[in-house]
Amino acid sequence: MSRENPDQTPLDDEVDGEFDLDESTLAKVVKRLDRQYADERQSRVDTGTLVGQRYGKYIVHEIVGRGAFGIVYRATDERLHREVALKVPRFEVLVDVERWQRFQREAVAAAKLEHTGIVPIYEAEFSGSDPYIAFAYCPGPDLGKWLNERATPATAREAAALVARLADAVHYAHGKGVLHRDLKPSNVLLEPLESADNSKQLCSYQPRLTDFGLAKLLEAGLKDTRSSLLVGTPHYLAPEQLSGDSDELDSATDTYALGVILFELVTLRTPFEGSTYVQVLDQLRNAPPPKLCERNREVPRDYEAICHKCLAKDPSDRYATAAALREDLERFVAGQAIAKQGAGWMFRFLRWCQRPERLTTCGFAAFCSQIFLGLWTWAYVIVSWQAGILDGILRTVIVDCTILTIGFSLPVSLLAWMIYQGRRWPFWLVLIMLAIQLVSEMIGLMTDDLVLSEFYPNIHAKLAAYTMLMLITLFQLVLFVLAIPAWYRSGLRFRAKWRK
Repeated sequence: MSRENPDQTPLDDEVDGEFDLDESTLAKVVKRLDRQYADERQSRVDTGTLVGQRYGKYIVHEIVGRGAFGIVYRATDERLHREVALKVPRFEVLVDVERWQRFQREAVAAAKLEHTGIVPIYEAEFSGSDPYIAFAYCPGPDLGKWLNERATPATAREAAALVARLADAVHYAHGKGVLHRDLKPSNVLLEPLESADNSKQLCSYQPRLTDFGLAKLLEAGLKDTRSSLLVGTPHYLAPEQLSGDSDELDSATDTYALGVILFELVTLRTPFEGSTYVQVLDQLRNAPPPKLCERNREVPRDYEAICHKCLAKDPSDRYATAAALREDLERFVAGQAIAKQGAGWMFRFLRWCQRPERLTTCGFAAFCSQIFLGLWTWAYVIVSWQAGILDGILRTVIVDCTILTIGFSLPVSLLAWMIYQGRRWPFWLVLIMLAIQLVSEMIGLMTDDLVLSEFYPNIHAKLAAYTMLMLITLFQLVLFVLAIPAWYRSGLRFRAKWRK
């Protein structure tokens, strides 16, 4: 099946003057006929009417799967007398540049991998009239189908043993420079072991990864042509995939998906669920992962600790490699203590300080606090004036309040709002100004040399007012100090992107 090249001459060009059947015109006619033939043939692919027919050198027997990029058939290679899983692209894949590139990328990624836990690719054809990718045929179900047929979840030991083998395959792929980016149960084929009985327990199968259509080839530096494109399946997406920036994805992205599979195997549910994709993605972005013990009380604590570490929002909080995950799972299966227990409160607190939302939180808090202080100060002036407290000093108080508002509160609130909007550069400026504000308030409480020195009728009123002012300023200052790790980390990410 030929695929239209956007660089070729359009088929429907107008010919000036008399119509002449030269070689160029004949070539256009042939291409037009080829395209009509390809459309007709592709309609047969999408409707599944290839069953029982020949496709290239293969005899198609039945449909074994459907996906966004193609339909998978069980077919026989007549020349080599072996069964294959034949993936034929859908029509919309052929006419969409990015989808077609991903279909080809799947073959390129899979061809780099030779592992017992990965379905091998036999061959691929892209330039002929019958494009396809031929994989080894696995007669067993996929893990998604296995889960759908279960009334009770798998045991923690069975689930850990299965995912340990998947983690080994994932680590091998990472070593070859391939990120899968779409790990999910339907992309895990369960091949029955020859030595196993006919039971449907997980130990009766060898898991094998397939469908590398969304894979990222690290050493090749391939990027999505549309940076905003969301790749992956919502229930198994890692939080960093929501940004649409493929440069932020690394091995921890696949580790997160393995954690979701660990969670689902022992609960028959994914961590985040909802009636719409929007609800799922909103939970993925904002909600902490649910506790595994709340879904299944029989799950051991070590298994829960492993799963929780995989599902950490921050990629740096997950396992450094899929091999590290595999080793912990193997220790759990063997009844040994896992290497990484739950993080202590100090570690969790430091990670909390590094989260990007700390910056927006301190910016918003400072903005609201400065607005409140400005309004409160002027409201206090009005109330004091009406009570006759400011007789003779009203003009001085108004000048002092104007200086504070225009010279300090307004600039700080504007800079804080910029931080809330995502700007980094005002951070230290606001932090320094808040520190100056706190020191000034302490000096103003002890002396009468600063602005508004005659504002308070007695020492008790001044002490009450300054105590409130210092507490509010101290609250802002503490938030900014706690956000320093987040500011530093955001700078590392910015510099990394700038270098790329």
